[in-house]
Amino acid sequence: MAISAVMAAELAAGPLLAMTPMEAAKRQVRLQEFESTLEPILFDGYAVRSYGLIVAAVVREGKAAKQVRRSFDHCDDAR
Repeated sequence: MAISAVMAAELAAGPLLAMTPMEAAKRQVRLQEFESTLEPILFDGYAVRSYGLIVAAVVREGKAAKQVRRSFDHCDDAR
């Protein structure tokens, strides 16, 4: 399966934005399972992981935290 590398980058932020270590671990497992089925289109893996770290840093600084966290919470609710 192919996926936009930018979308893969956005997904990489999910585990980093979890509120608890247990939730982070659960998200990381789901993410890795999903990633194993993907072939990102353009935008290399280093950029994907870096993007996740950047989003997490921005959220930790409080910028757009509610909006970003809300979008990831909806992903969890869908499972």
